[in-house]
Amino acid sequence: MKMSMLRKRSKGFTLIELMISVAILVIGLVGVILVIPLAQKVAGRSALSTRAAIFASEKTEELKSKGYTDLVSQPTWNGSQDEFSWEATIDAVVAGDFDSAPVLPSDRLVKITMQVTYRSQGKQKTDVFTTFYSEF
Repeated sequence: MKMSMLRKRSKGFTLIELMISVAILVIGLVGVILVIPLAQKVAGRSALSTRAAIFASEKTEELKSKGYTDLVSQPTWNGSQDEFSWEATIDAVVAGDFDSAPVLPSDRLVKITMQVTYRSQGKQKTDVFTTFYSEF
């Protein structure tokens, strides 16, 4: 048999091709394994930030339920619950609080600025949320 016929008939991988394929596979797997802890860290941080936003929304709704008179009689409200501490500041609304000069719907309009502080990955983090409340 001629040598060229043997080469044409041989199918499969050589040892070197197999070793290179395994090396590429291992490098890819190591890369994926190294990314998993980072993804878990980011997901945990995102979940805590979302919980802080929900907490701020709940506290803001509690303040709104007090009514305009109670809100303006005390310009600062605060407290803590679970892993969150919060502080709300009640301010008068001015036209500069908006992007354009709107016609304000009521003279009984206030701006509520809610700051929620919590620990995320060993560091203190504060998120700030602003909303408006009007009583007609």
